[in-house]
Amino acid sequence: MPPVGAPSHPPRSARPQPVPRLADPVLALPGPDDVAEFWADVRRRGTPLVAPDPRGGPGRLAVTFLWRGTPATRAVQVLPNKLGDPRDPERNLMERAPGTDVWHWTLRLRDDWRGTYDFFVDEGGGPEPVGPDYWRWLRTRRRADPFNARTLPRRWSGDPVSYAELPAAPRAVHWEPRPDVARGAVAEHKVASEHLGGHRRVWLYTPPGAESSADLPVLVLLAGICGCPASSRA
Repeated sequence: MPPVGAPSHPPRSARPQPVPRLADPVLALPGPDDVAEFWADVRRRGTPLVAPDPRGGPGRLAVTFLWRGTPATRAVQVLPNKLGDPRDPERNLMERAPGTDVWHWTLRLRDDWRGTYDFFVDEGGGPEPVGPDYWRWLRTRRRADPFNARTLPRRWSGDPVSYAELPAAPRAVHWEPRPDVARGAVAEHKVASEHLGGHRRVWLYTPPGAESSADLPVLVLLAGICGCPASSRA
């Protein structure tokens, strides 16, 4: 148990290096008269959009995230997992192509990158866009990427979180069902916590063929970023 008065979260240190932004997106942005055709092409291709590194670096790609705004959209922040700086949230703000509803943000990433990401969309009704109160409010305006069909269930709520993977990302097959392997069972339990207040959920996996879990060895796995019942495979 942590000491009384200890911080409830790790210290928010500045990133040692800035988020690897690129000024130009990987495709030509539309003018006001070409928006419909632009979004039709984006929907066909899916997002984020990927292209060769404009700096010619080996093992690097340019990745453009896109959001389609509305007349009410004041700002859009995109947060790929671990690719933001809590001390510099402005660097993750997308830019709007003049006269259009196209918001864009481009990174230079390793070609084996895989990660989840969220959009946070300001369509009014919140504080003025300055200071800590604004950034806390904006984090309540989370959206998934409507142009990306690849999603995972979110850790606690189970609602979808978008993810992307670049061509050299290691093949992720560990969560795919294997019909030739016997299946165990996953059961959800609730554990009361006086220190944290309320309860916390835990999941117990019992391997196939076990009549009782009482005499089995126990392996404790801490929750991952997207661990939840819907993503469990018994």
